[in-house]
Amino acid sequence: MRSTRTRTSVSRLVLWDVDHTLIETGGVGREVYRTAFEAVTGRPLARMADVTGATEPALFRQTLRINGLDERLATGLFGQFAVHQAAEYVARADELRRRGRVLPGVAQILAALHDDGGTVQTVVTGNTRESARVKLETFGLADLLDLAVGAYGTDSDDRADLVTLARERVAAAYGVEIPVTATTLVGDTRGDVVAGVRAGVWTVGVATGRTPVERLAAAGADVTFDDLSDRERVLRALTGGERTMREPAVGALRRQTCR
Repeated sequence: MRSTRTRTSVSRLVLWDVDHTLIETGGVGREVYRTAFEAVTGRPLARMADVTGATEPALFRQTLRINGLDERLATGLFGQFAVHQAAEYVARADELRRRGRVLPGVAQILAALHDDGGTVQTVVTGNTRESARVKLETFGLADLLDLAVGAYGTDSDDRADLVTLARERVAAAYGVEIPVTATTLVGDTRGDVVAGVRAGVWTVGVATGRTPVERLAAAGADVTFDDLSDRERVLRALTGGERTMREPAVGALRRQTCR
């Protein structure tokens, strides 16, 4: 939902990954993927490529290949797949709520940042725009984020490009360019962290996916958490603390691990 913040009030940007950072689907996501894949290819899904940190178009190409199909089919099929996928999430919304969950601390953190008049928060995700919207709406989080200025897997396979694109969309929508030192990326994979480092933004790693805090820190995260349940410490990491200017793709800053 577009914020009511004025152009002069915005001074901070928080960029969120979606799956395993904000929510988890409890296995519904994989089932939705299987249904959509089989609907557009006419073939059973024997194997699915590794989803960790992948954008949806890249995952689709890789999954075509490991199922014995030509990756070039993605050019004609991915758009249909994305429509089927989003529609399946809508159809299975009740099941998604029942089996999935909002991860610890997330709702409280999002609400606090939403109520802070100086912060814009949106998503940087490998999901398609529509699937991200449906999942976040299903869990009651969409209205806390400005999804119109987010960046999605269909925008680029390069997650660092997605960070830059989201910053550009925020600047165009709000009329202010938020500096990298006032921009925070939050994610659960090494790919998320590397993207933040390459884009030059403050990067917070959260080990609510399959990547432990040690690997997130080694990838360059400025701060790491086991989860986001410690509201005050997380908010300090997202909105303040001693931040050092970092040029894009240049070495690591001081690291903190919060447990």
